[in-house]
Amino acid sequence: MSVSKGEPGKGSKQSILKETISKQSISKESAKRQDSKQQGSKQLGTKQQSSKQQGAKQKVPLAQRRKARSLILQALYQWLITNAEPLEIESQFREENSGKIDWDYFHEVLFAIPKQASS
Repeated sequence: MSVSKGEPGKGSKQSILKETISKQSISKESAKRQDSKQQGSKQLGTKQQSSKQQGAKQKVPLAQRRKARSLILQALYQWLITNAEPLEIESQFREENSGKIDWDYFHEVLFAIPKQASS
């Protein structure tokens, strides 16, 4: 059996999608490493300064990030198939999914990939 390739334009969107997701993962990992190096080199004088610094950036639970990734894949697939605007897709997903989800991450990735694909 032979597997037929889809439309030529869709292949390029898919490759851009994969490329962007991997680039974002790599850049976030390197940013985390830099942050941890900077924090390790700083000498904090009091416990109050330490607690203020930790409170500035809250950690998102892994389950919320995992759910967001799953929804991002579904949303990007919908974007590829329907060519709908990411804002429409996001509002639809927010209505349908009311659980604890990292919506900031969902928004960031959902808007970054189509933007990069169009440029």
